[in-house]
Amino acid sequence: MTRCAAVCIAIVLSASMLRAQSPSPIDPDQTKRFAEVLKLDGVDSDGFNAVVVYQDLTYAQYGDKSLLLDLYQPKESNEPLPCVVVIVGGGFRTRSKTVFAPMAAYLAVNGFVAACIGYRGSPDETFPSAVHDTKAAVRYLRANAARLGIAPDRIAAFGQSAGGHLAGMLAVSGGVETLEGNGGHADQSSRIQCAVTFAGVFDFISRLQEGGQQKNGLESKRQSNGAWIGEPFSADSETWKFASPINHVTEDDPPILMIHCRGDSTVPVEQSIQMHKAITQFNSASGLVILEQGAHGILQNDAANDQAWQHALAFLRKVLYPEGHESTSD
Repeated sequence: MTRCAAVCIAIVLSASMLRAQSPSPIDPDQTKRFAEVLKLDGVDSDGFNAVVVYQDLTYAQYGDKSLLLDLYQPKESNEPLPCVVVIVGGGFRTRSKTVFAPMAAYLAVNGFVAACIGYRGSPDETFPSAVHDTKAAVRYLRANAARLGIAPDRIAAFGQSAGGHLAGMLAVSGGVETLEGNGGHADQSSRIQCAVTFAGVFDFISRLQEGGQQKNGLESKRQSNGAWIGEPFSADSETWKFASPINHVTEDDPPILMIHCRGDSTVPVEQSIQMHKAITQFNSASGLVILEQGAHGILQNDAANDQAWQHALAFLRKVLYPEGHESTSD
């Protein structure tokens, strides 16, 4: 690395640290949008007034490319809080951190710090770049826990669809060196304490093989997922198998709560059923919730919103606020 490049990176990181010292309230127009997106009973824009946000924190640096996150947290907090990494879905394409901002803010309303991350995806990047990014985010949060008000031993992941895949992969791939990447803070662990997935993708083979779980749009899913995997679909491909979280399940994995709507035609509910069966061989604290209402948009203006959030928050509180720790939302 040249001296100039090193200086530029140092300036970016220093600016990020300065921003982290100055959290700001959420803009009123944003709070209105958050309430409209979530459409939860009893949640209006005023509820987000108790939340502050640290914007545009650089959590990973790849050459001249910076990956950013926004950190939402309760305004009034006197002790380090559990942190939830919020991962948006979207067909494994490059995603902005702002898409799931309403979900991150709502987690902060409920007593958690929430890191809403952007990540690299297709068409510019292939597997495992997005996995590297999520792990870099966890390491960044752990390395900066003291100044960001985070309890470093209580970090979770939360994601929907492709984001559910990435949250699940974070949970089950601890110690897999080829999935760590070089996004920074290599001295920190990327292991998390639990994950919540909504309509997650866990086994590409059983989903996309002939006669498999995907009944609608099979070829289009093969193509869009293949753009991220980096090669055409094959049930015999070691890359497709390695990219499937179900093939990384071991006895030392943290608990995962999988939430899925039975009527989801985009990602079949069998994906969560299959993953639940695999992980509960080792971890009885994991759970599966199948909702009879709703479809794939489980967290945004969907009939299953309220139920999904109730289950998710109860699980996160149980794991991240164990006995002796009180949730700030109680």
